[in-house]
Amino acid sequence: MTRNVHDVLIDLIEALSRNGTLTHDEAVSIMSKPKTAKEKGYSENFEELWKLYPSRLTDSGTFVKVGKSAAYSQYLRVEKKIEHDVLVSLVSSYACQHPGGKFVKDMERWLKGKPWEDVVEQEPEAKPSNYRPWEDE
Repeated sequence: MTRNVHDVLIDLIEALSRNGTLTHDEAVSIMSKPKTAKEKGYSENFEELWKLYPSRLTDSGTFVKVGKSAAYSQYLRVEKKIEHDVLVSLVSSYACQHPGGKFVKDMERWLKGKPWEDVVEQEPEAKPSNYRPWEDE
């Protein structure tokens, strides 16, 4: 029989309450708190990013976004380090790089990849077709 984490935690809290480690009021307080980011609701800043983030094209030809709760959990870690405007810019850039929805990562994995640490190399200036490097000296 497989049990989910929520049920195991409830059993643990009830056991701690029975043996006196937690008072009844503490146990009730813990059990009444939201368990996931989804149950807590999403911030306006996250919702803005979620709307900007590109959908992925599936094999059946439909566009999907998955893992919103997991993405929000990762976003909560990231927002402490990176300004919202920077994230908006990065998401917009990522969306432009994947206009057809192919090869789009789930937002959670994209955030875990820390795209703000990527270095984008500038292409060197194009030289004219009649350029002769020996004449620069």
